[in-house]
Amino acid sequence: MFSKTFAYALRATTYVAKIGKENRKVSLGELASSVQLSPHYLGKIMQELVKKGILNSTKGPGAGFWMGD
Repeated sequence: MFSKTFAYALRATTYVAKIGKENRKVSLGELASSVQLSPHYLGKIMQELVKKGILNSTKGPGAGFWMGD
C-alpha cells in the first residue's frame, strides 16, 4: 500500500507531465486545484520532487513546475 503523500506526489507529477505536452509550466495553485489538495501541503511535496530531480521549478513571474530540461 502506498502512503497518501506518495499518491499525491504521483497525481501531481502525472498532471505536470500531461500539461508539459502543451509546453507550459504548471503553477502551484493550478496544481493544488487539480489534485484537490491545499497549496501549502502540496508545496512541500513539490519541493521534495524538485530536490530529488524528478521535476523542475522556477520562482517569480511565470513561476511553475515542469518536467525535463
